Amino acid sequence: MLNKNDQNMFVQAADISDELAWKNGTIELSGRDVPFIMRQISRWYDVDIIFEGNVPEGKYNGTIRKKVQLSKVLEILKLTGVKCKIENRKLIVSGTEELN
Repeated sequence: MLNKNDQNMFVQAADISDELAWKNGTIELSGRDVPFIMRQISRWYDVDIIFEGNVPEGKYNGTIRKKVQLSKVLEILKLTGVKCKIENRKLIVSGTEELN
């Protein structure tokens, strides 16, 4: 990276975990939020994401493999309180459910 002010150049470590995960057929959550997860789901499962109401908060950890069916991914998200439903090619995320 080049600093324009003083023309010094320095090396910065790159975080390529997302790119490697994509190549290896996984989504690495590693402290990611719901909007990030939904962007990845949108790309992988070819669905449009629609947020209704408040976007669920929180950070998630784990790995999702590409070969897992979308319905299974949504079941897992539901266990964490994220409320989703599918209508045609649209995935509607409508806040969180009350967890008992």
